[in-house]
This record gives sequence, C-alpha cells and structure tokens, in this order.
Amino acid sequence: MPKLFTISEPANHKPEDYFAVSKKFPIFAVADGVTLEKNKLGRYPRSSGAQKAAQIFCKTVIREAEKLYPKFKTSHLNNIFRTANRAVGRYNHRRQRSKRNINYWDFDLFAATASFALIKNNTLYWASICDAGMAHFDRRGTRTLLACECWPNLSKSLPSNWDTFSEKERKIIIRRDYRNALGPKGELKGYGVITGQREAENYLNEGDLLVGAGDLIFLFTDGFEPYLKLKEFLPLFQKWPKNLSGKIKTLTAQKAKANPEKYGQERTLIAISI
Repeated sequence: MPKLFTISEPANHKPEDYFAVSKKFPIFAVADGVTLEKNKLGRYPRSSGAQKAAQIFCKTVIREAEKLYPKFKTSHLNNIFRTANRAVGRYNHRRQRSKRNINYWDFDLFAATASFALIKNNTLYWASICDAGMAHFDRRGTRTLLACECWPNLSKSLPSNWDTFSEKERKIIIRRDYRNALGPKGELKGYGVITGQREAENYLNEGDLLVGAGDLIFLFTDGFEPYLKLKEFLPLFQKWPKNLSGKIKTLTAQKAKANPEKYGQERTLIAISI
C-alpha cells in the first residue's frame, strides 16, 4: 500500500466535507456538500443534508469500487459514479426533495462535488466532478494532471444582462436552469454536481494514467485548491517528514489567518505517495 495522509479542517459552520478510504484496497474518495442557504431566521441548518449527501457518495464509491477491484478497468469509473450519484438521489427523495417541490433557494436538492481514485498495477484510475479535484505530480515534481474544473460551460451560457440580477436571483437561476443542464443535442450547458439527477453523469471527468515510485496524488475539496499552488506545499509531501500533519496544520493556520477569504474555507485532502 502507498503512504497515505488525510486531513479535514472545518470552516465556520457544521462540516460538510467527507472523505473515505478503503480498508481493503488503495481506493479513496472525497466529497464536499454544496453550501446550503440559511433559514428564514438567518441560521445555518444544524443537521446538514449536504454533508449527508457527501457521506453517502463516498461510502457508496468505496463499497462499489471494492467489488470491482479484482477486474477493474477505466469504464468502471462511470458505473461507480452512477451508482453513488443515484444513492444520493434516493436520499433526496426520502427527504421529499425533488424538482416538483423544491424552490431552488432554502428548500433545494442536497448536492455535493467529489473526486475518487483507485490504484491498481501501477495505474491510477481517477474521476472528479465540479471543483472537488484530483492532481498528480511525478517524482520530479512535475504536475501531469489537475482536474478541478466546474464553471467553463456555465460562463458561456449566462444571459448578457446577468449583472442586473440580485445575488438571490442569480443563485436560483443557476440552480434551476444550469445545474446538470444539457443542451438540445446533449451538450454541456451549465455545471455538474451530485444530486441524483442522471444528467450529472455527463459532467464527470475521468481517466487513467501510469504512476510510479515517488509520484504524489492529491484528492481535495476546493478549499485545498489554492494550497497546491504554494511553493512550500509540494516539498512537504516530497520529504514526507514524521511530523507532516503538524507542518500542514501550521501552514493552513498561517495562511487562513493572513487571508481567510482565499485560504480559510473548509478543506479536505487525501495525499498518496507511491
């Protein structure tokens, strides 16, 4: 088994990230429950259905990938995602959240972004949706993969008078018209997140690549994305000191204090050293 490091640091409300690691095989998953709106009293929900969606997705991914591991191939990535996405859909259904009765504001589908990976026979099989990411660095520190795209199709689809809408109107429109949206020919029209909707499967980024000794793989929620760009970040994992956890926590604490808007978001990371 490769070396493994995990960390999850909450923000200023109930945690909505979740991660899971197989106890049988090198299989990993992280997910970020999409932030909910405050209720009419201005309070954030104490029990977050978004975190539950993230948890359901990760646990389902691990379970399904373990079943497929002995004969795993790239095409299984979409199968695993489909099963986990639909498990979240059943959760939304149990909570009486469907297109028929949501208002796309304070009563909406529970959703999550996610990435997951499996390593077998020197091959990394990976998948991600929206801004939960996946990154690979070879033993020289050269980045060969960074998958954390979420918004490029959405930015092309927004109306020309977008700036005239209020923040609330924008959020409702985005969720109603662009979440997991497809054009008339099946083209991507908006952005994809895990809700249980089948259309989300079209937004999955996936692939495989060969990995070798000294390579580093990162699965992360969006709160850790800016840290990957810090010059001091990658060397910590290349050295992998005994006090790696302490050094990472010190780095995140310093950065979050200096620039909370950029570095102070809830964040989860799985780091794997081959």
